[in-house]
Amino acid sequence: MNYFTDNAMKSLGFYVAGSNTELLNRINQLMGDKGHLGVCDPQGHYHYVIDGRKGAPYAARRIEGVAQKFMRESDRQIKEDKFNAEFYVDAVLSCYAFDDSLKGYHFIRYILVQLTLNPALSTSLSKTLYPMTARHFQVEVRQVERNVRYCLHKLKETELSGLPHKHKMLPLMIKDGKPVFQAVKTRVLLEDKDRYKNAEAIRVLLKQVQKLIKRDLYPDMTSLKKETKEQSL
Repeated sequence: MNYFTDNAMKSLGFYVAGSNTELLNRINQLMGDKGHLGVCDPQGHYHYVIDGRKGAPYAARRIEGVAQKFMRESDRQIKEDKFNAEFYVDAVLSCYAFDDSLKGYHFIRYILVQLTLNPALSTSLSKTLYPMTARHFQVEVRQVERNVRYCLHKLKETELSGLPHKHKMLPLMIKDGKPVFQAVKTRVLLEDKDRYKNAEAIRVLLKQVQKLIKRDLYPDMTSLKKETKEQSL
């Protein structure tokens, strides 16, 4: 699960059945003419009850139909989640003086997208994400680590030589399905560090990506926290 599918809004319906007969009648009613009924367990896994009262061929068609629908929806969700993850990762990376012509920059971008889609991958950078990145770009694992380190080294060099004071317009949020541009001054990644370690820098960047995502997914909560803070002052 990731930040987008975890927070997808779904309609809810609650039905209280007082007897086995009432429970079966409700299941039969919900199943209707479709011949199947989806049920979600406490772990978030979906299970489908197929109506086999009309014979095995009918049940087989229902199973095939449900499976095809699930695959289509799953494929659409994966593409949508990937697009959203890439948008927020690009929004964060654009705030810094990265050289996007370097291979290491594209490795960092790929790693951040994968972490956004699957935060559980953050447990191991060298054992999981470097090999995954190497396979995707068809390079050696040691090249991934080396190029990421060099990209971060060049970023620090640029920061130490002085950042441009000019603000640039960047798409930092999505509103009503469209990117909203904001004026942003180029930032320093870690003020108190003489050089950047790969894992540390990626962890900081990921937190900023997650912060942007949560801000857009929970706009009401953000305004509520701001309002509560102002009232406490």
